[in-house]
Amino acid sequence: MTAFKQANGISIGSIESDINTQLKELKAKQDEFSLEYSTLDYYRKYFIQYQDSTRLLSGIVDNRYPGLSENIVRLDDLQSRQKQLLLKLSPNNPEISNINTQISEVKKNLLQSVLNSQDEVRQKSDEVNKEIEQYLGNYSNVPGIQAQYIRLSRLSDLKEKYYLLLLDKKSAFSITKAGFVSDYTILKKADVPTKPIFPNAPLIKLLGLVSGLLTCIILIVVRYLLHHKILSISEITRYSDAGILGIIPKYRQPMDVSKLVVNKNPKSVLSECFRSMRTNLEYISTSKSNPQLIAVTSTVAGEGKTFIAVNMAGIMAVGGKKVILIDFDLRKPQLHKAFHVDNQKGVSTILIGKFGLEDCIHHSEWENLDFITSGPLPPNPAEFIGSKKTDELINKLKEIYDVVVIDTPPVGIVTDALHLIKQADVPLYILRADYSSRNFLNNVNYLVNDHGITKLSIVLNDMGEGASMYTYNYGYGYGYGYGYGGYGSRSYGYDYYSDEMPVKKNFLFRTVAFVKSFF
Repeated sequence: MTAFKQANGISIGSIESDINTQLKELKAKQDEFSLEYSTLDYYRKYFIQYQDSTRLLSGIVDNRYPGLSENIVRLDDLQSRQKQLLLKLSPNNPEISNINTQISEVKKNLLQSVLNSQDEVRQKSDEVNKEIEQYLGNYSNVPGIQAQYIRLSRLSDLKEKYYLLLLDKKSAFSITKAGFVSDYTILKKADVPTKPIFPNAPLIKLLGLVSGLLTCIILIVVRYLLHHKILSISEITRYSDAGILGIIPKYRQPMDVSKLVVNKNPKSVLSECFRSMRTNLEYISTSKSNPQLIAVTSTVAGEGKTFIAVNMAGIMAVGGKKVILIDFDLRKPQLHKAFHVDNQKGVSTILIGKFGLEDCIHHSEWENLDFITSGPLPPNPAEFIGSKKTDELINKLKEIYDVVVIDTPPVGIVTDALHLIKQADVPLYILRADYSSRNFLNNVNYLVNDHGITKLSIVLNDMGEGASMYTYNYGYGYGYGYGYGGYGSRSYGYDYYSDEMPVKKNFLFRTVAFVKSFF
């Protein structure tokens, strides 16, 4: 200000002095309102930034704002009470929620009080500005330099007062901060946990292990109670009164229909088992010189009845006997599919006299093996099989051939085969391992005991697959082969001159089969 006066040579007269005096008074009011507005704005910003530090705020609020001071004191009391209750109550407690609501209302009132005070100061400052503008209008004849001087003087006074106010507030804030003491006291530092409190991992592992074992035991018991399939020769001997002719292992090659397979690999286990059965027939037949009539039946379809009949006829033909194979299954014939011939003429056409016997006999690729298919299916197969013409046909074939092998219908479904089985010198009953039910043995006992078919013999087919694999591999079957089926031989199903390579099973497969063998 001094430099400005010296540079411009400013001198103030009596009139200007009066105007300056009024302007200074108005400026003083305006400065006071500005300071008051700045102070309120400072309170508002400070409260927004430090809402919970009410003790600091209460130390610097002027006494001219009693409403603001009362709200600060009330807010401080509510916050102190909130901290005390949180030491013994949860944050979701209704009492805590009530206090939180009151604190929010007080904070809202506090901010609203500051805003209302600022509006009042702003209105007073606008009125003073209007008066100043009136005095400045009277200053139109005053040089611009003097007006500039007044503006500089006004700005200087404002900065000086604002600076002094900041120094005063800084001192008050420092004093209040030095006397502030925290409500919290650390009694003991927290210990870092070495293991989780929840979940209990060892207990969960133990429960998982126990539940797994119990589940396995329950599954084993359920499988044991529900299992009803035939798996071994011991089950047949235990539950049936019929004798056992032999067992036939699983044929490994895919086969859609029954085929003659003993001629394909004469050194295989399968061929050896059929040879053993051919040898066992000598002990069943009453006379070696008389022609033999072999009838093959089963309980249901799918047990390998046709497969056994075809290969049994083939192995006997290899032994030098003249054999004929007849398909008397007049409901679901399969023999024509095994030899890949048509079924336009056969047993049914012979019995009705449409074709002669010589017209219906087919010659196979083997010299001593012939066969007759079923022919067209008749509407009354039971009457056909039980007729006198059937007996005459069989007697005539006995005169021509050494062995007559008959493929009959399953006796568990229909009774067509009973007439042929009673006439047979060697009636064979086919069961399939892991397929035929133990209840089928009741049907065997029915044939032996009620119908007097005492020569009925059982052949266990398809041994060594699924759950019967263990029984098959470890030789608990019944037979007279060199490497398969003998008691205590403990062979793996392959004789010493077989050209079939054994199929190795992994540990899991063998373990499961071992457990299933007890069922």
